[in-house]
Amino acid sequence: MDSLFHFVAPVCDYLRNLVIHEQLETSSVKTYAQYIQLFWNYLEGEGANYAEVTDKQLLTWLNQQRNRDNKIYVATARCDAIFDMYCWLEVNGYVKDIVRIPGHNDGQNFEPLLSSKRARPGKFRPSRFGVVSGVRPRANDANSVQPTPTNEDLTKLYIAADNPKNPSLTDRNHLLIDWYGQTGVRRIEAQNLTVDQIPEWSVIDDLRRDGYICELRIVKTKGGRPRHIGVLPSLLERTREWIEGPRADIVERFRRKISTYKEPKEIFISAKTGAALTLTTMSNLFAAFFGKAKVEGHGHRIRAHYLTNLLHSEIDAATALLISNGGTFKDIDWELIIRKVAERAGHRNVDSIRDYVTILKKRYQRLSGHDDLVTIDQMLKAKKQELALVEHRISKGKTELEALTKLGAKTDSSTR
Repeated sequence: MDSLFHFVAPVCDYLRNLVIHEQLETSSVKTYAQYIQLFWNYLEGEGANYAEVTDKQLLTWLNQQRNRDNKIYVATARCDAIFDMYCWLEVNGYVKDIVRIPGHNDGQNFEPLLSSKRARPGKFRPSRFGVVSGVRPRANDANSVQPTPTNEDLTKLYIAADNPKNPSLTDRNHLLIDWYGQTGVRRIEAQNLTVDQIPEWSVIDDLRRDGYICELRIVKTKGGRPRHIGVLPSLLERTREWIEGPRADIVERFRRKISTYKEPKEIFISAKTGAALTLTTMSNLFAAFFGKAKVEGHGHRIRAHYLTNLLHSEIDAATALLISNGGTFKDIDWELIIRKVAERAGHRNVDSIRDYVTILKKRYQRLSGHDDLVTIDQMLKAKKQELALVEHRISKGKTELEALTKLGAKTDSSTR
Protein backbone atom coordinates (compact mmCIF):
# COMPACT_ATOMS: atom_id res chain seq x y z
CA MET A 1 0.00 0.00 0.00
CA ASP A 2 1.44 3.39 -0.97
CA SER A 3 1.26 6.73 0.86
CA LEU A 4 -2.19 7.35 -0.64
CA PHE A 5 -3.37 4.00 0.77
CA HIS A 6 -3.66 2.46 -2.68
CA PHE A 7 -2.78 -1.21 -3.04
CA VAL A 8 0.25 -1.83 -5.26
CA ALA A 9 -0.84 -4.83 -7.32
CA PRO A 10 2.62 -6.27 -8.16
CA VAL A 11 3.69 -6.24 -4.50
CA CYS A 12 0.39 -7.72 -3.36
CA ASP A 13 0.78 -10.53 -5.90
CA TYR A 14 4.35 -11.14 -4.67
CA LEU A 15 3.27 -11.39 -1.03
CA ARG A 16 0.32 -13.59 -1.97
CA ASN A 17 2.75 -15.90 -3.80
CA LEU A 18 4.93 -16.18 -0.70
CA VAL A 19 1.96 -17.33 1.37
CA ILE A 20 0.15 -19.58 -1.11
CA HIS A 21 2.87 -21.08 -3.31
CA GLU A 22 6.04 -20.73 -1.26
CA GLN A 23 4.06 -21.55 1.91
CA LEU A 24 6.07 -19.17 4.08
CA GLU A 25 4.87 -18.53 7.60
CA THR A 26 2.44 -15.61 7.81
CA SER A 27 4.64 -13.92 10.41
CA SER A 28 7.63 -14.03 8.04
CA VAL A 29 5.60 -12.59 5.17
CA LYS A 30 4.42 -9.76 7.44
CA THR A 31 8.05 -8.97 8.21
CA TYR A 32 8.92 -8.90 4.50
CA ALA A 33 5.91 -6.64 3.90
CA GLN A 34 7.18 -4.22 6.54
CA TYR A 35 10.62 -4.11 4.89
CA ILE A 36 9.04 -3.49 1.48
CA GLN A 37 6.84 -0.76 2.92
CA LEU A 38 9.93 1.01 4.29
CA PHE A 39 11.61 0.81 0.89
CA TRP A 40 8.44 1.95 -0.90
CA ASN A 41 8.18 4.99 1.36
CA TYR A 42 11.80 5.84 0.51
CA LEU A 43 11.13 5.57 -3.24
CA GLU A 44 8.06 7.80 -2.97
CA GLY A 45 10.04 10.34 -0.98
CA GLU A 46 12.64 10.40 -3.75
CA GLY A 47 10.01 10.55 -6.48
CA ALA A 48 11.46 7.34 -7.95
CA ASN A 49 9.67 4.80 -10.13
CA TYR A 50 9.79 1.30 -8.57
CA ALA A 51 10.19 -0.22 -12.08
CA GLU A 52 13.37 1.77 -12.66
CA VAL A 53 15.09 1.30 -9.30
CA THR A 54 18.91 1.20 -9.37
CA ASP A 55 21.79 -0.05 -7.23
CA LYS A 56 22.44 3.51 -6.10
CA GLN A 57 18.92 3.89 -4.71
CA LEU A 58 19.01 0.52 -2.98
CA LEU A 59 22.42 1.27 -1.48
CA THR A 60 21.33 4.73 -0.31
CA TRP A 61 18.33 3.22 1.42
CA LEU A 62 20.47 0.53 3.07
CA ASN A 63 22.89 3.17 4.33
CA GLN A 64 19.94 5.02 5.85
CA GLN A 65 19.03 1.82 7.70
CA ARG A 66 22.53 1.62 9.13
CA ASN A 67 22.49 5.31 10.09
CA ARG A 68 19.41 4.59 12.20
CA ASP A 69 21.44 2.23 14.40
CA ASN A 70 20.18 -0.92 12.71
CA LYS A 71 22.68 -3.78 12.95
CA ILE A 72 24.38 -5.04 9.81
CA TYR A 73 22.44 -8.30 9.81
CA VAL A 74 19.17 -6.30 9.92
CA ALA A 75 20.18 -4.22 6.89
CA THR A 76 21.25 -7.43 5.14
CA ALA A 77 17.89 -9.10 5.81
CA ARG A 78 16.09 -6.05 4.42
CA CYS A 79 18.30 -6.01 1.35
CA ASP A 80 17.53 -9.71 0.73
CA ALA A 81 13.79 -9.11 1.05
CA ILE A 82 13.80 -6.24 -1.46
CA PHE A 83 16.07 -8.02 -3.93
CA ASP A 84 14.03 -11.25 -3.74
CA MET A 85 10.91 -9.25 -4.57
CA TYR A 86 12.55 -7.70 -7.64
CA CYS A 87 13.74 -11.11 -8.83
CA TRP A 88 10.18 -12.40 -8.60
CA LEU A 89 8.81 -9.29 -10.35
CA GLU A 90 11.35 -9.81 -13.16
CA VAL A 91 10.55 -13.49 -13.61
CA ASN A 92 6.81 -12.83 -13.63
CA GLY A 93 6.93 -9.91 -16.07
CA TYR A 94 6.05 -7.04 -13.73
CA VAL A 95 9.40 -5.36 -14.47
CA LYS A 96 11.86 -5.80 -17.34
CA ASP A 97 15.65 -5.66 -17.47
CA ILE A 98 15.98 -4.84 -13.77
CA VAL A 99 17.79 -8.01 -12.63
CA ARG A 100 19.77 -10.69 -14.48
CA ILE A 101 18.54 -14.07 -13.24
CA PRO A 102 20.14 -17.46 -14.04
CA GLY A 103 17.98 -19.55 -16.34
CA HIS A 104 15.55 -16.74 -17.06
CA ASN A 105 17.18 -13.83 -18.87
CA ASP A 106 20.92 -14.43 -18.44
CA GLY A 107 21.21 -15.09 -22.20
CA GLN A 108 19.79 -11.70 -23.13
CA ASN A 109 21.88 -8.63 -23.88
CA PHE A 110 21.02 -5.82 -21.45
CA GLU A 111 22.58 -3.86 -18.60
CA PRO A 112 20.64 -4.66 -15.38
CA LEU A 113 19.74 -1.76 -13.10
CA LEU A 114 20.20 -3.96 -10.03
CA SER A 115 23.46 -5.89 -10.02
CA SER A 116 23.62 -9.43 -8.65
CA LYS A 117 26.14 -12.03 -7.57
CA ARG A 118 25.86 -15.76 -7.19
CA ALA A 119 24.57 -16.92 -3.83
CA ARG A 120 27.24 -19.21 -2.47
CA PRO A 121 26.04 -21.94 -0.05
CA GLY A 122 27.00 -21.22 3.52
CA LYS A 123 27.69 -17.54 2.90
CA PHE A 124 24.34 -16.18 1.84
CA ARG A 125 20.84 -17.09 2.93
CA PRO A 126 19.09 -19.61 0.66
CA SER A 127 18.12 -17.90 -2.59
CA ARG A 128 15.25 -19.18 -4.74
CA PHE A 129 16.82 -17.54 -7.78
CA GLY A 130 20.46 -18.45 -7.16
CA VAL A 131 21.58 -14.81 -6.82
CA VAL A 132 21.70 -12.06 -4.21
CA SER A 133 22.08 -8.30 -4.53
CA GLY A 134 25.43 -7.01 -5.73
CA VAL A 135 25.27 -4.27 -3.07
CA ARG A 136 24.29 -6.64 -0.27
CA PRO A 137 26.13 -5.56 2.91
CA ARG A 138 29.27 -7.60 3.44
CA ALA A 139 28.35 -8.55 6.97
CA ASN A 140 30.29 -11.20 8.82
CA ASP A 141 27.41 -11.52 11.24
CA ALA A 142 24.63 -11.66 8.68
CA ASN A 143 24.40 -15.44 8.71
CA SER A 144 25.82 -16.14 12.14
CA VAL A 145 23.86 -16.61 15.32
CA GLN A 146 22.74 -13.19 16.51
CA PRO A 147 23.73 -12.07 20.02
CA THR A 148 22.26 -14.30 22.73
CA PRO A 149 21.42 -12.53 26.00
CA THR A 150 23.53 -13.74 28.93
CA ASN A 151 22.29 -14.15 32.51
CA GLU A 152 23.71 -10.70 33.21
CA ASP A 153 21.81 -9.30 30.22
CA LEU A 154 18.60 -10.88 31.50
CA THR A 155 19.08 -9.21 34.88
CA LYS A 156 19.48 -5.88 33.09
CA LEU A 157 16.24 -6.56 31.20
CA TYR A 158 14.42 -7.25 34.49
CA ILE A 159 15.65 -3.93 35.85
CA ALA A 160 14.60 -2.14 32.65
CA ALA A 161 11.16 -3.77 32.91
CA ASP A 162 10.60 -2.33 36.40
CA ASN A 163 7.67 0.07 36.60
CA PRO A 164 8.00 1.96 39.93
CA LYS A 165 4.66 3.71 39.42
CA ASN A 166 2.77 0.48 38.82
CA PRO A 167 4.10 -2.68 40.59
CA SER A 168 1.47 -4.84 38.85
CA LEU A 169 3.03 -3.98 35.47
CA THR A 170 6.44 -4.87 36.87
CA ASP A 171 5.05 -8.31 37.79
CA ARG A 172 3.55 -8.74 34.33
CA ASN A 173 6.71 -7.62 32.52
CA HIS A 174 8.99 -9.89 34.56
CA LEU A 175 6.59 -12.78 34.07
CA LEU A 176 6.59 -12.22 30.31
CA ILE A 177 10.40 -12.23 30.23
CA ASP A 178 10.42 -15.50 32.19
CA TRP A 179 8.00 -17.22 29.82
CA TYR A 180 10.32 -16.33 26.95
CA GLY A 181 13.48 -17.30 28.80
CA GLN A 182 12.33 -20.43 30.65
CA THR A 183 10.05 -22.07 28.08
CA GLY A 184 11.29 -20.74 24.74
CA VAL A 185 7.86 -19.57 23.58
CA ARG A 186 7.66 -17.31 20.57
CA ARG A 187 5.81 -14.01 20.62
CA ILE A 188 2.61 -15.40 19.09
CA GLU A 189 2.71 -18.35 21.51
CA ALA A 190 3.14 -16.12 24.58
CA GLN A 191 0.35 -13.82 23.38
CA ASN A 192 -2.08 -16.73 23.11
CA LEU A 193 -1.39 -18.36 26.46
CA THR A 194 -4.72 -18.57 28.26
CA VAL A 195 -5.72 -18.52 31.92
CA ASP A 196 -7.33 -21.96 31.76
CA GLN A 197 -4.02 -23.49 30.62
CA ILE A 198 -2.40 -22.76 33.99
CA PRO A 199 -2.96 -25.60 36.50
CA GLU A 200 -4.67 -25.05 39.86
CA TRP A 201 -2.62 -24.71 43.05
CA SER A 202 -2.97 -28.37 44.02
CA VAL A 203 -1.45 -29.52 40.72
CA ILE A 204 1.37 -26.99 40.98
CA ASP A 205 2.12 -28.14 44.54
CA ASP A 206 2.27 -31.79 43.38
CA LEU A 207 4.69 -30.89 40.57
CA ARG A 208 6.92 -28.97 42.95
CA ARG A 209 6.92 -31.78 45.53
CA ASP A 210 7.80 -34.45 42.95
CA GLY A 211 10.37 -32.34 41.09
CA TYR A 212 8.53 -32.54 37.76
CA ILE A 213 7.79 -30.02 35.04
CA CYS A 214 4.39 -29.41 33.50
CA GLU A 215 4.02 -30.45 29.86
CA LEU A 216 1.84 -27.64 28.59
CA ARG A 217 0.17 -28.07 25.19
CA ILE A 218 0.04 -24.91 23.08
CA VAL A 219 -2.09 -24.75 19.96
CA LYS A 220 -1.40 -21.31 18.51
CA THR A 221 2.16 -21.70 17.18
CA LYS A 222 4.30 -20.22 14.43
CA GLY A 223 3.88 -23.26 12.20
CA GLY A 224 0.26 -23.87 13.15
CA ARG A 225 1.09 -27.28 14.61
CA PRO A 226 0.33 -27.87 18.31
CA ARG A 227 3.36 -28.66 20.47
CA HIS A 228 4.28 -29.14 24.12
CA ILE A 229 6.52 -26.93 26.24
CA GLY A 230 8.03 -27.74 29.63
CA VAL A 231 7.06 -25.27 32.36
CA LEU A 232 8.73 -25.27 35.78
CA PRO A 233 6.45 -25.30 38.87
CA SER A 234 7.97 -21.99 40.05
CA LEU A 235 6.90 -20.27 36.80
CA LEU A 236 3.41 -21.76 37.04
CA GLU A 237 3.22 -20.52 40.63
CA ARG A 238 4.17 -16.95 39.72
CA THR A 239 1.76 -17.00 36.77
CA ARG A 240 -1.08 -18.17 39.00
CA GLU A 241 -0.20 -15.36 41.47
CA TRP A 242 -0.36 -12.81 38.62
CA ILE A 243 -3.72 -14.18 37.43
CA GLU A 244 -5.32 -14.12 40.87
CA GLY A 245 -3.66 -10.89 41.99
CA PRO A 246 -2.71 -7.94 39.71
CA ARG A 247 -4.50 -9.31 36.64
CA ALA A 248 -7.72 -9.87 38.60
CA ASP A 249 -7.51 -6.28 39.88
CA ILE A 250 -7.20 -4.95 36.30
CA VAL A 251 -10.19 -7.03 35.19
CA GLU A 252 -12.31 -5.87 38.13
CA ARG A 253 -11.41 -2.22 37.47
CA PHE A 254 -12.62 -2.44 33.86
CA ARG A 255 -15.77 -4.33 34.85
CA ARG A 256 -16.72 -1.43 37.10
CA LYS A 257 -15.73 1.11 34.47
CA ILE A 258 -17.27 -0.47 31.34
CA SER A 259 -20.55 -2.38 31.56
CA THR A 260 -19.91 -4.28 28.32
CA TYR A 261 -16.36 -5.25 29.26
CA LYS A 262 -15.56 -8.92 28.79
CA GLU A 263 -12.56 -10.50 30.46
CA PRO A 264 -9.98 -11.75 27.91
CA LYS A 265 -9.05 -15.40 28.05
CA GLU A 266 -5.38 -14.55 27.51
CA ILE A 267 -2.97 -14.34 30.45
CA PHE A 268 -1.15 -11.17 29.47
CA ILE A 269 -3.41 -8.12 29.37
CA SER A 270 -2.98 -4.35 29.23
CA ALA A 271 -3.50 -2.19 32.32
CA LYS A 272 -4.58 0.66 30.01
CA THR A 273 -7.25 -1.14 27.98
CA GLY A 274 -7.98 -4.34 29.89
CA ALA A 275 -7.61 -6.19 26.58
CA ALA A 276 -5.10 -8.88 25.66
CA LEU A 277 -1.70 -7.58 24.63
CA THR A 278 -1.31 -7.41 20.86
CA LEU A 279 1.73 -8.73 19.01
CA THR A 280 2.79 -5.16 18.23
CA THR A 281 2.48 -4.12 21.87
CA MET A 282 4.61 -7.08 22.97
CA SER A 283 7.27 -6.22 20.39
CA ASN A 284 7.28 -2.60 21.53
CA LEU A 285 7.57 -3.64 25.17
CA PHE A 286 10.64 -5.78 24.53
CA ALA A 287 12.17 -3.15 22.25
CA ALA A 288 11.84 -0.69 25.15
CA PHE A 289 13.35 -3.17 27.63
CA PHE A 290 16.34 -3.91 25.39
CA GLY A 291 16.85 -0.25 24.60
CA LYS A 292 16.69 0.89 28.22
CA ALA A 293 18.95 -1.96 29.37
CA LYS A 294 21.39 -1.26 26.53
CA VAL A 295 21.35 -4.96 25.63
CA GLU A 296 21.78 -5.89 21.98
CA GLY A 297 18.94 -7.80 20.37
CA HIS A 298 15.17 -8.03 20.67
CA GLY A 299 12.53 -10.13 22.39
CA HIS A 300 12.99 -13.19 20.20
CA ARG A 301 16.65 -13.39 21.30
CA ILE A 302 15.49 -14.36 24.80
CA ARG A 303 14.30 -17.54 23.12
CA ALA A 304 17.91 -18.03 22.02
CA HIS A 305 18.89 -17.79 25.70
CA TYR A 306 16.47 -20.63 26.40
CA LEU A 307 17.80 -22.74 23.51
CA THR A 308 21.38 -22.25 24.69
CA ASN A 309 20.47 -23.33 28.23
CA LEU A 310 18.50 -26.30 26.91
CA LEU A 311 21.45 -27.41 24.79
CA HIS A 312 23.77 -27.10 27.79
CA SER A 313 21.38 -29.22 29.85
CA GLU A 314 20.99 -31.91 27.17
CA ILE A 315 24.76 -32.11 26.65
CA ASP A 316 25.39 -32.29 30.39
CA ALA A 317 22.83 -35.09 30.74
CA ALA A 318 24.24 -37.00 27.76
CA THR A 319 27.81 -36.62 29.08
CA ALA A 320 26.86 -37.89 32.54
CA LEU A 321 25.07 -40.91 31.06
CA LEU A 322 28.03 -41.76 28.82
CA ILE A 323 30.56 -41.50 31.65
CA SER A 324 28.44 -43.69 33.93
CA ASN A 325 28.53 -46.34 31.20
CA GLY A 326 32.25 -46.08 30.50
CA GLY A 327 32.00 -43.65 27.59
CA THR A 328 33.53 -40.21 27.07
CA PHE A 329 32.47 -36.74 25.94
CA LYS A 330 33.67 -37.61 22.43
CA ASP A 331 30.95 -40.27 22.15
CA ILE A 332 28.07 -37.76 22.35
CA ASP A 333 25.42 -38.25 19.67
CA TRP A 334 25.13 -34.64 18.52
CA GLU A 335 22.41 -35.40 15.97
CA LEU A 336 20.21 -36.91 18.67
CA ILE A 337 20.68 -33.83 20.86
CA ILE A 338 19.90 -31.52 17.93
CA ARG A 339 16.70 -33.43 17.17
CA LYS A 340 15.60 -33.42 20.82
CA VAL A 341 16.19 -29.69 21.23
CA ALA A 342 14.56 -28.88 17.88
CA GLU A 343 11.47 -30.88 18.88
CA ARG A 344 11.27 -29.19 22.28
CA ALA A 345 11.71 -25.73 20.71
CA GLY A 346 9.18 -26.34 17.93
CA HIS A 347 11.72 -26.02 15.11
CA ARG A 348 10.83 -27.67 11.82
CA ASN A 349 14.31 -27.14 10.45
CA VAL A 350 16.99 -28.70 12.68
CA ASP A 351 19.70 -26.75 10.84
CA SER A 352 18.75 -23.67 12.84
CA ILE A 353 19.91 -25.53 15.96
CA ARG A 354 23.26 -26.54 14.47
CA ASP A 355 24.59 -22.99 14.80
CA TYR A 356 24.10 -23.15 18.55
CA VAL A 357 25.71 -26.59 18.76
CA THR A 358 28.79 -25.32 16.91
CA ILE A 359 29.19 -22.63 19.57
CA LEU A 360 28.66 -25.05 22.46
CA LYS A 361 30.95 -27.90 21.31
CA LYS A 362 33.41 -27.85 24.17
CA ARG A 363 34.00 -29.79 27.35
CA TYR A 364 31.25 -29.56 29.93
CA GLN A 365 31.22 -30.24 33.64
CA ARG A 366 30.13 -33.75 34.55
CA LEU A 367 26.76 -34.27 36.21
CA SER A 368 25.47 -37.47 37.77
CA GLY A 369 23.06 -38.97 40.22
CA HIS A 370 19.62 -37.94 38.98
CA ASP A 371 17.10 -39.42 36.59
CA ASP A 372 16.25 -36.09 34.98
CA LEU A 373 19.34 -33.92 34.84
CA VAL A 374 17.81 -31.62 32.24
CA THR A 375 14.92 -30.69 34.54
CA ILE A 376 17.26 -30.19 37.52
CA ASP A 377 19.55 -27.96 35.48
CA GLN A 378 16.62 -25.89 34.23
CA MET A 379 15.45 -25.43 37.81
CA LEU A 380 18.90 -24.34 38.97
CA LYS A 381 19.19 -21.76 36.19
CA ALA A 382 15.72 -20.41 36.98
CA LYS A 383 16.60 -20.14 40.68
CA LYS A 384 19.83 -18.30 39.88
CA GLN A 385 17.87 -15.81 37.79
CA GLU A 386 15.30 -15.36 40.56
CA LEU A 387 18.16 -14.80 43.04
CA ALA A 388 19.70 -12.13 40.80
CA LEU A 389 16.34 -10.37 40.64
CA VAL A 390 15.90 -10.53 44.42
CA GLU A 391 19.40 -9.11 44.91
CA HIS A 392 18.49 -6.26 42.56
CA ARG A 393 15.34 -5.49 44.52
CA ILE A 394 17.23 -5.57 47.83
CA SER A 395 19.86 -3.22 46.44
CA LYS A 396 17.16 -0.91 45.14
CA GLY A 397 15.41 -0.97 48.50
CA LYS A 398 18.62 -0.11 50.34
CA THR A 399 19.21 2.86 48.03
CA GLU A 400 15.68 4.15 48.60
CA LEU A 401 16.03 3.64 52.38
CA GLU A 402 19.33 5.53 52.45
CA ALA A 403 17.74 8.39 50.50
CA LEU A 404 14.82 8.55 52.95
CA THR A 405 17.20 8.44 55.92
CA LYS A 406 19.24 11.35 54.55
CA LEU A 407 16.04 13.29 53.84
CA GLY A 408 14.83 12.65 57.38
CA ALA A 409 18.15 13.82 58.83
CA LYS A 410 17.97 17.05 56.82
CA THR A 411 14.39 17.66 57.97
CA ASP A 412 15.34 17.14 61.65
CA SER A 413 18.27 19.53 61.38
CA SER A 414 16.14 22.22 59.74
CA THR A 415 13.52 22.09 62.50
CA ARG A 416 15.96 22.37 65.37
